[in-house]
Amino acid sequence: KSFYLLKREDDTEVTKTKVAATEENIRKYCTHMGERKDEYERFVLEYPLEVLKNGVMFVDTVGTDDIDDKYVSQTINRIEEAAVVVYVTNALQPLAQSEIEFLRQHLSETPKRLFLVANKIDGRSDPSEQKTIADDLSERFRNFYEQEGIRSEDKVFLVSAKTGKGLEEF
Repeated sequence: KSFYLLKREDDTEVTKTKVAATEENIRKYCTHMGERKDEYERFVLEYPLEVLKNGVMFVDTVGTDDIDDKYVSQTINRIEEAAVVVYVTNALQPLAQSEIEFLRQHLSETPKRLFLVANKIDGRSDPSEQKTIADDLSERFRNFYEQEGIRSEDKVFLVSAKTGKGLEEF
């Protein structure tokens, strides 16, 4: 229903402004189509999920392949701060080589848990095709985890943010 805009005024003070979480405001204040609004350091979206009541916080980052290194470095900083990493990939082109290299570079030998979420599964409507993707990702991810010494449960989640499919399991 709302989100907070956090802006650092100086080395110690951070201002927090509450804004209605409308599509218009999200477009106005947040990154959209690669265009970053640099005025605010962070956006905090509060959503009534049961898991969040126990002190869990999800941090969404710009990702791993932005054209501006300063945004990718923010992703790396958040990974370093996180207890668990949920890596979201595109189910239509899952785990591209650049994604594997990023994970290898920044998460090898980490004690953190790493989970893979393949979004946009709604783009593959045939259940057998979805199973093939899930099996392939599970096998490739398990092998990658073992090679890189990453702590895991060998868990891959297939989801559709658009339709909500798989989000409950995730």
